[in-house]
Amino acid sequence: MRYLFFLASFMMIWGNTFCQEGTIIGQVKGSDGFTIPGASVIVKGTTNGVATDIDGNYLIKVSDLKTAILKFSYLGYATQEIAVAGRKKIDIVLKEASKEIDEVVVVGYGTSTKKTLTGATSQVGGEEVEKLNVARVDQALQGQVSGVAINTNSGSPGGASSIRIRGLSTFGDNDPLILVDGVVYDSEGLNALNPNDIASVNVLKDATAGIYGVRAANGVIIIETKKGALNSAPKVEFSSYLGVQNTARRLDLLNATEYAVIKNEIFGSAGDAIPFGNTSIGEGTDWQDEVFQSALIQNYNFSVLGGNKNSTYSAGASYFTQDGIVGGDKSNFERINARLNLGNQLNDKVKLNSVILYTNEKRRALPENGIGSVLYNTINAFPNEPVKTADGNYSYLEEVSDIINPLAQIENSQNQAIVNKIVGKEELVFEINDNFTFTNRINYNYASVDFKSFSPLVWYGQGKAQNTAINANLDPSRLLLGFIENPNGDGNHDEGKYDSLLLDRGASVFESRSTYVDLNGESYLNYNRIFNEDHSVKGTIGVSVFQRRGSQLNGSAFNIPGNSVDFADISANLAPGGFLNNT
Repeated sequence: MRYLFFLASFMMIWGNTFCQEGTIIGQVKGSDGFTIPGASVIVKGTTNGVATDIDGNYLIKVSDLKTAILKFSYLGYATQEIAVAGRKKIDIVLKEASKEIDEVVVVGYGTSTKKTLTGATSQVGGEEVEKLNVARVDQALQGQVSGVAINTNSGSPGGASSIRIRGLSTFGDNDPLILVDGVVYDSEGLNALNPNDIASVNVLKDATAGIYGVRAANGVIIIETKKGALNSAPKVEFSSYLGVQNTARRLDLLNATEYAVIKNEIFGSAGDAIPFGNTSIGEGTDWQDEVFQSALIQNYNFSVLGGNKNSTYSAGASYFTQDGIVGGDKSNFERINARLNLGNQLNDKVKLNSVILYTNEKRRALPENGIGSVLYNTINAFPNEPVKTADGNYSYLEEVSDIINPLAQIENSQNQAIVNKIVGKEELVFEINDNFTFTNRINYNYASVDFKSFSPLVWYGQGKAQNTAINANLDPSRLLLGFIENPNGDGNHDEGKYDSLLLDRGASVFESRSTYVDLNGESYLNYNRIFNEDHSVKGTIGVSVFQRRGSQLNGSAFNIPGNSVDFADISANLAPGGFLNNT
């Protein structure tokens, strides 16, 4: 018995030390001995990161104390990587880095170096973005930039994030101004960018962004895509990855037996008849096992860049697809990108730059966030109920009116959004002399969004708000449109004989097309002069004109033939209640 106990203890110790989670604390100082507030501390290879407090202290959680590597960085100091090696306290002294302070940062309508820049800015390089293998560019900023909070609004593939620079600044729109090669983007539009096309991401947090006016009140994110280099041989790159996603953790919910016992206790304490005569009914249905699944994620990237003595080029294409852990292809996101970036030195004084980006994306989504969502129904479904009954139909969760079978809900969800986006700029740069440079550019941004949602006749059980049919036979509901005068009619209305005008409301479809066009013209003059190699003067003056137009066409159709998504089109409307709106 003693040998058996020793073996079991050894196995428990070995299992616990194999992957040991933990919390690490410490302090970050500079080579001058002073603490560094706002230094970035990141677990290498992840987006898990924190910033040091006013006293240079930090606290960060890691998934494995033995293998984790911490990455420390701060503006003007060399980035250092420290292996945790089981330690729970790590203090570090950062050394100044002359190379880093000479790095070029994109600021407003020009550039600067870190050593001459006095404003609050942060930069994330393209190589760092590529290593993270993220679906969206904003995900690459999570934990990488101090003062920038990235919150996911949706857990489904292709879901947008909210970006906040230094917190909330207004009761209205708190999104920062986002510029991609000088073209205005919104945060939702970041879905259209391929993270592998990014050369750098610069975040302007304070008065440095003031040159953009009131649009920069919430900060500015400047994204530069990859460019070719003069007199360089063609460089061809191909990269790809394939992965499988699963839930990291699940909620600890009651099984069927536990549910029956607790429910009997509740009814018994109230003096009511207990609902379960026998509580030994086994594990029942694990609805999380039924709904959650392994989901594929794939990404393929191809690019070529180079240049000769007068021109540069950079071109790329990519394909990305991601299924949902909930719903699989019912919550799929797919994106195709193409990019072309050209630079031509027309003569000694004039340079022409052209950028064009094309994106096609398709996204399907399930009901989410709150009551009525798939996850809400999953965690509230009764474990004693089967997924399907003996006749092969989905079970009805009859006891509560706002809970339906999540598997039936997934099967009946039919919607898709298709986005086509073209973004580009044409820029002419004229070098007047060694000090003055004049730039004239035209930016354009075109997007069309086609959305379709099909609502079939469904029956989830008696009293369910999500029902679109009136019974299990899928008979449609009837809508009273009005009354028709008929002397021989059976109905009375306003002292006359009338017949009711009723409309069967069968399966329906909603379609919309939204089109947006942004045009932006900019002209500005840059002045840059260096005195005695130690002093410099820079200035910018210019004008910018921005115009945005949009239109929308939407319509609904009813009584779709066959209650089938195959005929789900507004042209298939079989009811006089269909409508079409144009705004």
